[in-house]
Amino acid sequence: MHQKKATYSIRVLLWFCFLFTGMFVQASLTAQVNRTDSLLKALQSSKNDTNKVILLCDLFRESLYSNTKEAEKYAKQGLILSIQLDYLKGIGMSYGNIGNCAQINGDYPKALENYIRALQIFKKMGNRKGIAKFTGNIGDIYLMQKKYDDALKYHKEALQLKKNLGDKVTIVYNYQSLGTIYHYKNDKQNALENYKLALEIAVETGEKNVQGSVNNGIAAIYFEEGNFEEALKGYQNVLKIFSSNNKYKRGISAVLHNIARVYRAMGKYPDAIKELNTSLSIALEIGSVEDIMQAYSGLNMTYYQTGDIKNAYSALKSYIIYKDSLFNENTQNYINELQEKYEAEKRDQMILNLTVERDSLQAKANLRNLLLGSSVGLLVLIVFILVLYIRNRKTKELKRRIELEQRALRVQMNPHFIFNSLNSIQRMFIEGNQDLANDYMGDFGELLRKILENSGKSVISLKDELDTLKLYLDLEIIRTDDMIEYSFDIDPEIDQLNIFVPPLIIQPFVENAIWHGILPKEEKGTIKIELKWLSTDMLLCTVTDNGIGIEQSMLNKGPNKHKSKGMKITEERLRVANSVKAEELKTGGTKVTILIPLNK
Repeated sequence: MHQKKATYSIRVLLWFCFLFTGMFVQASLTAQVNRTDSLLKALQSSKNDTNKVILLCDLFRESLYSNTKEAEKYAKQGLILSIQLDYLKGIGMSYGNIGNCAQINGDYPKALENYIRALQIFKKMGNRKGIAKFTGNIGDIYLMQKKYDDALKYHKEALQLKKNLGDKVTIVYNYQSLGTIYHYKNDKQNALENYKLALEIAVETGEKNVQGSVNNGIAAIYFEEGNFEEALKGYQNVLKIFSSNNKYKRGISAVLHNIARVYRAMGKYPDAIKELNTSLSIALEIGSVEDIMQAYSGLNMTYYQTGDIKNAYSALKSYIIYKDSLFNENTQNYINELQEKYEAEKRDQMILNLTVERDSLQAKANLRNLLLGSSVGLLVLIVFILVLYIRNRKTKELKRRIELEQRALRVQMNPHFIFNSLNSIQRMFIEGNQDLANDYMGDFGELLRKILENSGKSVISLKDELDTLKLYLDLEIIRTDDMIEYSFDIDPEIDQLNIFVPPLIIQPFVENAIWHGILPKEEKGTIKIELKWLSTDMLLCTVTDNGIGIEQSMLNKGPNKHKSKGMKITEERLRVANSVKAEELKTGGTKVTILIPLNK
C-alpha cells in the first residue's frame, strides 16, 4: 500500500554516490588520450587471440566515461572474439563491460541482464574476484531500481566475498552502498554504522570521492534526526570536495541547496536565502533547469516561512515558469518531430503520385501495341495495384490518426494535471504543510518526467507502465486527502521487464474510478488493479473500485452523458475487438476489464 516517499535529502543521496564515482574517473580523462592512441595502434597490428580481447577491454575502460557508444562498441567486439576463441574470462569481462555501458545510460534492465551473465561465467570458472565484483554490481542495479531487499542481499554477499579476498580498495564501495540502502529503508543506525566504516577506509586509502559521498549521506541522516549542527558540518565537507574542481558546478549547486535546508530548519533564514541565491546563480550559469527549479522552490519556502509573501509568490512564479519551459520544450520538440514526419510523408506521397502517373502513361502507350487479351490483363493488373494502394493509404491514415489522438491525449493531460497539482501545492503552502508540499512537488516533477519521456514511444515495459501508474495514484491520494487506497495483484509469472505495452494504457480507467466512482461517494474507497495471463500474447487487466457504480455515475453526468474520451481512444489504441468492458458489481462499484495485446 501507499508509503510516504523519501525526503529530498535521501533522494539525491544516490545521485551523489554515482556523481563522485564519475568525478574520480573523469579526473584522469586528459591523461588517457595518449594511452588510447597507443592502444588503438596495438589493436590494428594484433592477431585474433586472447591478447586482442584484453586490448579491447582496455580500450573499453579508457572510453567508458568519455564516449559510452565507443566503449560499448569495444565491449561487443570483445564479446564476439571471446566467444569465437571460447575464452571464458573474456566472455565474462565483455558481458560486464556491456552492463557498465547500460548502467551509465540508465538502461537498468539491460545492465542487470549482462551483469547476471558475467556472474554466471565467473562462477563457472571459480573466479572469486569476478564473482565478488559482479555480485556488487547487481546490488547497485537493484538499489537504483529501489528494490532495497535484493540490493541488501547482494551487497552483503559481495562484502563478505571481498573480505575473504582481502580487497580493501573496493570494499569501501560496498559499505557505502549498504549505508545508502539502510538509509532508504529508514534504518538510520545501520546506515550510520556502514557510512562510518566506509569513511574510515576512504580516509585510510585517500579516496576523496567516497569521503564526499559518505559525508553527504551522514549529513542527511543528522538532518533527518534534527541534529542540524552536525548536518551542516557534513554538507560543508562535501562542498569543499566539490569546490576543489571547477567542473563540478552542478554538484556545488545541489550541496548549497542542502545547506540552505539546514539553515532554514535552524531558523537562520537570511543564511538560507544567501545559499539558495548562490545555488540559483550557479544553476543559471550552467543552464540546469532542474537545479534552477529546485533553487526557486527553496526560496519560495524560505520566504514564506519569514512572512515575505511577495518574494515567496515571485519565487513560486519563477518555479512554475521554468517547469512550464521544461514541459514546453519537450512538447515543442514533439511538435517539430510531427511536422518533419508530415513533410516527409507529403514528399513521399508526391513521388508516389508522380510514379503512378508515369506508369499510367507508359501503360497507355503499351496498350496501343498489345493484343486485346494483353490489354485486358494489363487493365486488371492496374486495377489490382490501385486497390492495394488505396487500401494501404487508408490503413496508414487510420494509424496516423490514432497515434496523433493518443499523443494529443497525453499532451492534453499534462496542462490539466499541472493546473490541479499546482493548486494542491498552493493549498499546502497556505495551510503550512511545507514539507508535504516539497515532497509533492518532487513526486509531481517525477511523474511529468515519466509522461514526457514515454510520450514519444509506442510501447514501454510493463514495469515502467506500473511505476508511472503507482506514482499517479500516490499523488491522487495526497490531492484527495487520503480518500482512496489501492492495491496491485500481479501474476508472479509475468515478466514485467520484458513485456511491452502502450504507455498510459491503464491510467484512464484508474482516473475514471477515482473521479467518477469513489470521490462522488464522499467516503474512503478502494481500487484494485489485477494483471493475469489470458494467453501467451494477451494480458487480462481488471480495475475494480467500490464507488457509486456506472448507473449512478451516468445520472450524475446529466442529459449530455457521453463515453469517456480516454476510454474510447484506449480501445482504438489496443486495436482488439471488444477490448474494454465495464460492468457494475452487485456488491457496489465498477469492474473494468481490459484485454492488452503484448509486444515482446
